[in-house]
Amino acid sequence: MNLNEKHACLQLKEKGFSRKEIAERLGLTERQVKRRLAANGDRGKNSVKDSGIISGTISANEIFGNSTSKSKLGIEEEYFGEQASGEFTFPFSKDKSLFRHEEGDLRREGISDLIARKYKGKKAKILYMADLHVPFTMYEAVTNIVNEHRDADIVVINGDLLDLFAVSKFAKDKEVAMRRELKEGRELVEFIAKRFKDVVITEGNHERRLKSFIKAVIPTDLQFLFPQDILQILVNGEVLGKEKLANVHVVGSWWVKLFDTIFAHPDNYTNANLKTVQNTSEYFSIIENVWHRACVIGHTHRAGSIISGEVLLMETGCLCYDMDYHHGSKFSRTKWTRAYSVLNYDEKSNIIFNDSKVVFL
Repeated sequence: MNLNEKHACLQLKEKGFSRKEIAERLGLTERQVKRRLAANGDRGKNSVKDSGIISGTISANEIFGNSTSKSKLGIEEEYFGEQASGEFTFPFSKDKSLFRHEEGDLRREGISDLIARKYKGKKAKILYMADLHVPFTMYEAVTNIVNEHRDADIVVINGDLLDLFAVSKFAKDKEVAMRRELKEGRELVEFIAKRFKDVVITEGNHERRLKSFIKAVIPTDLQFLFPQDILQILVNGEVLGKEKLANVHVVGSWWVKLFDTIFAHPDNYTNANLKTVQNTSEYFSIIENVWHRACVIGHTHRAGSIISGEVLLMETGCLCYDMDYHHGSKFSRTKWTRAYSVLNYDEKSNIIFNDSKVVFL
């Protein structure tokens, strides 16, 4: 007979619990409880005290022989009321499924660490492009940019690589198959990946269209069946029967920090010139507390740079043609700017301001 179980039965009996209640709490049958109590005579409270097994009050630690909040039997010390020793701990921990952003945080940090280790003590050049919006991409311009900067070590594609026209919430006047976007996007990324050591891709608001679409039309308990990271699908090549591109790193988030520079594709947009990137940099400095010497963003389809408070700020234009809606009667006061960026870093991974710039087409 297990002595710990016997002591537990006696302690609960001492507190006035019935055999049925004791059985439920200890995961035993009533017959087993009866046998363990009978081993002590089961003659009531006085006999329990007189037996010498329990003199006065015995703590849960004395019964179970350890100092944890749970017994070897899995019994919570709270069953023994105020007499339990040790600090109370809840029997459950953080449910990570409630905080899906943390997966993206871990992936982003892993990519930052990978690039930092790989280029430690070396000079590095980053070729930067954003807002390609496949299949509306200026492919010839992209080809020329890639060929001109073959000496770059890293290519950053900072959001809206794909347009995801098919799952746009706006009214459509044409059909653009998502499979076509995937196929063209994959061929474009393959073209780039074959020519550079590392390619880093952040998520833009257009890639997030798929996530919004799935949340809108698929019941919550079925959404796990539908991969929502369209960029990871593209790089893995699963749908297209392709191999995974080993040197292409999908951040899984709208921003990443490489060396001392934040690359981001926010949803926020401000009409004032370069105000969006200023707001983004301030967000990372004040809210996220991420130190940086440069902040480079996509999304606005405008281009320019400024040094503010010793931080280099860049909005980097786009590399896609005007959409049909851009020529409608609802005009905009700003014209899209075709541009890309080049950023250079010294051996200590510090950005070189005078050798980093926005390049206008």
